Amino acid sequence: MLKRSVKVYGVLAVVAAAFSVASVSPVLAAGPPVVSFRLAQPKESHFDDAASAKRHYDTLRQLGIEAKQESHGGHHDVIFNAPKWRSVKFKDDRDADQWAHWLAATGFETVHIQPADSGHLEIVAFRLPAGKSGHFDSAAQADGLADTLRMIGCEVKQDAHGGHYDVAYSCNQWRTIGFESHDVAHNWEKWLKANGFETSHDERSAQAHGGTNRR
Repeated sequence: MLKRSVKVYGVLAVVAAAFSVASVSPVLAAGPPVVSFRLAQPKESHFDDAASAKRHYDTLRQLGIEAKQESHGGHHDVIFNAPKWRSVKFKDDRDADQWAHWLAATGFETVHIQPADSGHLEIVAFRLPAGKSGHFDSAAQADGLADTLRMIGCEVKQDAHGGHYDVAYSCNQWRTIGFESHDVAHNWEKWLKANGFETSHDERSAQAHGGTNRR
């Protein structure tokens, strides 16, 4: 049974102590476990009984996710959406893992932010001390990039001029994100590099556990 001890908080409210991880430069220390999640497209879950649908709805709402219920032909649907990243703080790693598994099984993308060295996550470290800018014709594209950058802890500034949209960002200190899937970790590292970040990818934890996603 999932425990109901969660607290939504701002992604930039992170403990700023420093320590060394693997062969990377000093990295911001892990604070209370945090899982970030989003759902790019709306999703429906279908239930045969109203009580199960209500429990699912209540869980989503507890996490701050937009959701609604519908009933038809003896069936019960929960429709939900979370297009922007949300970050939730948990009381311990076990609680964070349980919720991360539930979120992943429900269809959400998940990212562990500044994870502790738990041994089961594949860790990607990154930084961007010099700063970089992205230029977009679409406000939605600019907002999407800025949302993801803020979620992983970067400093972000947005500007609009002449029908164009700019996103300036930097990350002066090494930060880390964690994943249970090697492929997902690899894709995030590729995305970070494509956006100008230095990266260091610790594959040892995932390889020790077969490189699988424990969803």
